[in-house]
Amino acid sequence: MNPEKFAEEIRFYNSIVIDDQVATKEDLVSLSSSLSKLLDLGERLPDLYDDHEYEPQITFEEMKDKISNRFVDFSSYSNADPDINLVGDMKALTVGDALDDLVDIYIDLNTALAYFENGVWKNMFWHARLMFGHWGRHAIDLKSYLHQKLHGW
Repeated sequence: MNPEKFAEEIRFYNSIVIDDQVATKEDLVSLSSSLSKLLDLGERLPDLYDDHEYEPQITFEEMKDKISNRFVDFSSYSNADPDINLVGDMKALTVGDALDDLVDIYIDLNTALAYFENGVWKNMFWHARLMFGHWGRHAIDLKSYLHQKLHGW
């Protein structure tokens, strides 16, 4: 996988998420498309690592403040826990938070991007792959939320 291509997709996600304007329907469509591309790339991340002493720091609170002004109507949503195979059992229901999804994806992917931008491109792949179970789940849940928001009956 080309590291610049992955970095470019992360930057595109950032351009949608970080903006001073309230998100439009077109922005939500772009966000959904970006999540699809990132998930596809996430499935194919190479297993690389470079023993380098760089640790980027991005705080949740700082990012939530920036993102919440753009996605003012994002809210909580119901979700089903895929690990529980109890059809009809209320224990299988969970609550998701679309803003939390946006922020968690942003933090995980921008930590990876920070490695790339500091010359440690192998660790960009390493971090994104290590955290794919986390940011990938948020991306899937957010994509489902966006699908309902854009196309729900």
